[in-house]
Amino acid sequence: MPRAIICIFDTHEIDIDEALQMRDGSRSALDFRCVECGEKVRPHHAGVDVEIRAHFEHLIRNPVCSRSDA
Repeated sequence: MPRAIICIFDTHEIDIDEALQMRDGSRSALDFRCVECGEKVRPHHAGVDVEIRAHFEHLIRNPVCSRSDA
C-alpha cells in the first residue's frame, strides 16, 4: 500500500508538510481529501520509528482505495 503524502484541500493538491502546518495552526477541523477516492483523510506526523514517515490516513477505511489501509 502506498503511503499518501499528497491530498486535496480546497480544490488544490498540497503535500503532507503543508497540511501538517495548516492543521497545527488551526483551531477548527480542516477538510483534507484523498487524491484517489475523495474521502476524508487526516495528516499524521512522522513516528519515532524512522520507518513511519509523515502521511495521510483515511478517517474511515476505504477497501476500494489503494491509499487506504483496509
